[in-house]
Amino acid sequence: MGMKRPALAKEIAAILVLKLALIITFKLVFFSDPVDVNQGATAIDNQFLNASPSASKESDNDR
Repeated sequence: MGMKRPALAKEIAAILVLKLALIITFKLVFFSDPVDVNQGATAIDNQFLNASPSASKESDNDR
């Protein structure tokens, strides 16, 4: 056992601090803004509601 206990405790504490910093960084970069679910549904509804019926009939005839 070449490593003394206080050095091992310092190493473990340093690793835990680095992991915590990495987790916080990932959270801020990838999960910073919540997504508005209603906004996406509204855009999809507008796309389908504004589509002309003749366009859907043309795609059915292509099959």
